[in-house]
Amino acid sequence: MRAPTLLPALLLLAAPLLAQDQMTTIDGKVLTVKVSAMDAIEVRYKPEGSAAEKILSREKIGKLELRQSRITSSTDYRRALRAEAEENWGEAEEYYRKAAEKAEKSKDIQDFAPQYLYWKAYEIARAQNAREDAADLLAALEKTKAKHFYVPILLLRQARNDMAVANERAELEKAKAGIASYQQQVKDLGLGERYGYYGELFMTLIRARLKEIDVDAAQAAFAKILQHCEGVYPDLVNRLNVEVAYSSLNAGRFDDARKLFSGIVQSDSADEETLARAYLGRGHTWLKAMKATPEEAQKALADYMRVAILYPDTDDEIVGEALYHADNAYRIWNGPNARVNRGRILGRLKGRYAETSWAKK
Repeated sequence: MRAPTLLPALLLLAAPLLAQDQMTTIDGKVLTVKVSAMDAIEVRYKPEGSAAEKILSREKIGKLELRQSRITSSTDYRRALRAEAEENWGEAEEYYRKAAEKAEKSKDIQDFAPQYLYWKAYEIARAQNAREDAADLLAALEKTKAKHFYVPILLLRQARNDMAVANERAELEKAKAGIASYQQQVKDLGLGERYGYYGELFMTLIRARLKEIDVDAAQAAFAKILQHCEGVYPDLVNRLNVEVAYSSLNAGRFDDARKLFSGIVQSDSADEETLARAYLGRGHTWLKAMKATPEEAQKALADYMRVAILYPDTDDEIVGEALYHADNAYRIWNGPNARVNRGRILGRLKGRYAETSWAKK
């Protein structure tokens, strides 16, 4: 696992001047606001230029960046930004933690800033595989609020991680139990229905891996969830369509899969990981057909390289898989400077993504 992308140098210069936060909704809209409180249920904020406080459901928010001056003016926060930009990850984590601890003592920002700052430190520790630090920060994060803003993200990530590492049947059964636990926590915490639908999605995926249901039954389950999400949760619709498309791909229905993948990459409301998986899947639709032609291989190569170039900081396994297959696509295409360019692709795979399973094949 690598560290987050470098922050632009301009961010360091602009930080003292920023006085507003940014919320990106699940349909891709960016709102300029000033957050006053948040938890797993809702966020309270004032829109830019307004003194009237509004409330937005947590499940409608895809991304949140706190930039208001009450946070950015903190010396520790500014030091964290600088350390992050210089790739001094240990220092960045330490300063975010210090900023969070001080924010806990501030009446003005203690309802929202500590959890955000602990989360920033936690993400760095997790990316650096500093497991003890990450566990420490996670405990601190959980103490900031009984139902803090990041609860849904943590629960979803844990369920997904359980699935990702599961191979043997016993591991798959353990992952299934983890997803069931997630579903129960969603109910206990009173989270929005969007998180319930995510639970249904994960449960369908794990049951398919356990061979409890076949491809057609999984497709039917996805279609049922889609009926509830269409026009309400566009980000989840894209995520579901990715799974439907991969089911079609695995069943050899390449044209159907390609059509779905293309619709996702053209969407305004798909997150980066969903987009990366869609480009990866579309590349497979060209290459997995028997005896792919050089022209099809070239199209596959373009999609694989889009993953590596556009989304280098999404899940390492996704990028590693894209680079692995990009090499094969280049071999079939046999385009200009094939030997040199294949060497560059493999060099990137075995360098930046050396810890992935694809680099070790």
